[in-house]
Amino acid sequence: MYIISEKLNSSSKSARAMLEAEDASPLAAFITSQKKFGAHACDINTALCSKSAECMRRACRMVLDAGMAVWIDSDDASLQMLMLEELGREAVINSVTSAPAYDRVITLAAECGAKVVAMPRGEASPVDEAMRLIEKLTISGIDEENIFLDIMSGALAAADCAAQDAIRFLGEIKEKLPKISTVCGITNISYGLPDRDRLNAAFLTVLATHGLDAVICDIGKESIRDSIVLADLLCGRDELCAEYVTSFK
Repeated sequence: MYIISEKLNSSSKSARAMLEAEDASPLAAFITSQKKFGAHACDINTALCSKSAECMRRACRMVLDAGMAVWIDSDDASLQMLMLEELGREAVINSVTSAPAYDRVITLAAECGAKVVAMPRGEASPVDEAMRLIEKLTISGIDEENIFLDIMSGALAAADCAAQDAIRFLGEIKEKLPKISTVCGITNISYGLPDRDRLNAAFLTVLATHGLDAVICDIGKESIRDSIVLADLLCGRDELCAEYVTSFK
């Protein structure tokens, strides 16, 4: 499974402090730890930083230097454009919708060969919105292999059916758009509930067994790492159960 660390988000006071600090060593150490835990990418959100673009630029360079991909987590189209101009195909834009505000971002991403995360928001059903958005992206020149579709899980505390809705949506997308990679930020599912880590881990295992390709998560949590091992085992991706057995040593 493709793993994206969620922890470089300025909504967290500790993350914002690292992102804004003149001394980059704590940020560098944190980025190294995420790679050590198994992250392939870091999702970077600097919206609450005093110098958002500057902090984004520095964090992206440090993540890239550490050998991971960068996901530009922003709903600011101008910042998305700036990072596409600077990083080109190395930038993953998280996220775009069918709103006209993202048209220039989509065009530039296509020209750069960059990946995008599609977020199917709108009045139609999630599947219908997803189909329309993917069609818009491919017509604009973005290859299907460069698209992640966010399955947008809600919170169980707000809707009892949130997990089942996400699973159902994931299944329909895998059937209708088999070439499109799927991604989910699993933390939303447990918002407002106790023992969030255990619930997040269980949800991740279930999604993985239903075909989820990528996850945005706190890979620093042992329960999350365990759930990924279990998912690979249950999905037949762990030859001779080697990773599962190794995890106990």
